[in-house]
Amino acid sequence: MKTIKYILSITLLITFFTACIEEDIYEEDIEINDPNNNDNPTGFDGSIEDIENFFNPSILNAMQDLGFVIYPGNTPPQIPDGTYIATPFILLNSTVPGDNNGSTFEDYIIDFFNHNNSQLTIDFLSENGGQTSNGNGSYISGYNNNFSVFLRANTTYQGYTAEFAYAISGKLVTNGIENFQFVNLMLDDNGDLGGFWIENNTGRLLYDSDGFTPLQGGGGSNGTGDAIFWIENDFSCGNININVDGVGSNVITGYYNSIPDCTSTNLGGNFNDLSPGNYNYTASCSNNNWSGSFTISENNCSRIKLEDNGGGGNGNGDVIFWINQDYGCGPISVSINGVGSTTISGYFPSGGAPDCSNTNAGGNINNIPEGTYSFSASCTGYSWDGTLTVTSNGCFRQQLSL
Repeated sequence: MKTIKYILSITLLITFFTACIEEDIYEEDIEINDPNNNDNPTGFDGSIEDIENFFNPSILNAMQDLGFVIYPGNTPPQIPDGTYIATPFILLNSTVPGDNNGSTFEDYIIDFFNHNNSQLTIDFLSENGGQTSNGNGSYISGYNNNFSVFLRANTTYQGYTAEFAYAISGKLVTNGIENFQFVNLMLDDNGDLGGFWIENNTGRLLYDSDGFTPLQGGGGSNGTGDAIFWIENDFSCGNININVDGVGSNVITGYYNSIPDCTSTNLGGNFNDLSPGNYNYTASCSNNNWSGSFTISENNCSRIKLEDNGGGGNGNGDVIFWINQDYGCGPISVSINGVGSTTISGYFPSGGAPDCSNTNAGGNINNIPEGTYSFSASCTGYSWDGTLTVTSNGCFRQQLSL
């Protein structure tokens, strides 16, 4: 199964980091034939030729024309799992009509995880000005402490999705990344029905203009982790009360314009020093109700975003079944008794439970009448069964754990 992973104001999208444009684009003197990587099962070797094959010559040329710095090679540094924030995030070059170089974009927030140097793969989630992207199936190249990441990704904003080619470059240093650079090219805006995507075959190069993109502080201490529940708009329903089973309660008193860190306590929604594991929660305000689950990992911060479900409602709710790792058993077939079936085709390795609107990994069953239902699920060698409760306009997140 393919990895989905979480996680893009001047509007528009996803762009990768820092810029030392004076550097040579190709670094052709770098040796890329490391004998330790001869058996790489992905077949990607970090060379310019393989990067070109992953995209295509025109995409790679367009990135280079914008000034994006590429670090080829099959010995990139090991990127620590965690959240990195590029700010001030500045437009360096663009082929988008009407853009002005030097314009400031909203902070670019990215979670890196699952870096596998034997396969030259890495996953990430990103958020920028309300746009979110997942970096599954992405490759990493580099040498010494320099690296570049390449992927094709779907980006979502206000319910609309477009397909981009992205690349990120930088230099790994203590507690962060120097010279963070991000480039994006629009491959398919799917007709731009929302009227806000950039045009097909245009793109932007952005960078962290202060030269340093810090790794944000982890959650918890002594093997524990933290969680923060948050919203990005005023739902006009008063304070939101949150209860985590077996832990306690907290209250969200306001909203954030971008993804918060667990160290942000001014608007509430914090749960600290939780033991690693899976937790169920419920949340409510005057006209909204939520329920679901999230995962705590050691010394990490889990961010659980609550979406406005409109309140009142039609008496129906949604369910998403999900997993947080590849169980190696193929697609997982899921059935809710008397309702219908679905298939889980991917996994969400970090960042908490996915929202019911997230269809990237399957597992969705929508418009279910309120009530309690039994379910069953299976793949090669594994099976699950249990019950779940659907609430009006709610999203029930059911994790299948081994």
